[in-house]
Amino acid sequence: MIIVNLKGGLGNQMFQYAMGRRAAHLGKQVLKLDINFLISTRVDNNVTRRDYGLSIFQIQEEFAQPREIAEFKNSQTRVLSRLFPRLRSNPYVRETFFHFDPRVMELTEDRYFDGHWMSEKYFSSVESVIRADFSFKRDILDKGKSIHAQIKNSNSICVQVRRGDYVNNSTIAKLHQTTSLSYFERAVVLLAAKVTNPTFFVFSDDSKWCEENLKNLKNVCFVEKELAHHGADNSDYLQLMKACKHFIISNSTFAWWAAWLSTNINKTVVTPVNWFNDKKIITRDVCPESWIRI
Repeated sequence: MIIVNLKGGLGNQMFQYAMGRRAAHLGKQVLKLDINFLISTRVDNNVTRRDYGLSIFQIQEEFAQPREIAEFKNSQTRVLSRLFPRLRSNPYVRETFFHFDPRVMELTEDRYFDGHWMSEKYFSSVESVIRADFSFKRDILDKGKSIHAQIKNSNSICVQVRRGDYVNNSTIAKLHQTTSLSYFERAVVLLAAKVTNPTFFVFSDDSKWCEENLKNLKNVCFVEKELAHHGADNSDYLQLMKACKHFIISNSTFAWWAAWLSTNINKTVVTPVNWFNDKKIITRDVCPESWIRI
């Protein structure tokens, strides 16, 4: 059995699922999901409240039972994971640093994975499996279909601006930096030079900031403004973003997955160099090598 600890927003949960899915697939194991962290942090003001979000996909969805989790997370195995992180027989696998760790790739049987696992290197060997699992259960809502058609019928560029708790929560803001306006301006210039007659589709959790600061974009659609009050959810936004031909993204795992799931073989993806305020956190493996970091 493989169990993965789910934490963070949908993008983070997708990374964690993909990590566990590869291990379970190669080891011919059952994959189960531990959602207790998501439940327990709903009242923690230092953590952005996140609900379980993978139900929008055609994944292998099975939740771990308390007794199954306890077998992996008992006090003895957790102590061993701290004292001997390289012990191959240890069933509790804690992520010891942020960049890719090749040691865990050999662990495909009876493991509990606790970490973020933010690199496609953890699951690129089973890419077709991951893409199939992350197919959507339902179509885009009716209001979103007109925007989807515009995206498909233009040289569409997804501009994703993540602000929200990066701005409003001081604890989270200390860890995650807000992507600057100058980054977006440079990225727009870069892609405008590569893409003929581009149309920009802006996705953000702060539509007002985008309308005020990106108002000089030509051929622009502010998607949140268009879909407001129509019941759009993560499934709609991710499907619309994924449909774009090129991408300018923030330091956002949600946008990362939209760009990665895109099937445009000629896509250009622009991403920030730094994903955290702390420059000691090594993020070299976060983005595929073909993506442009500025």
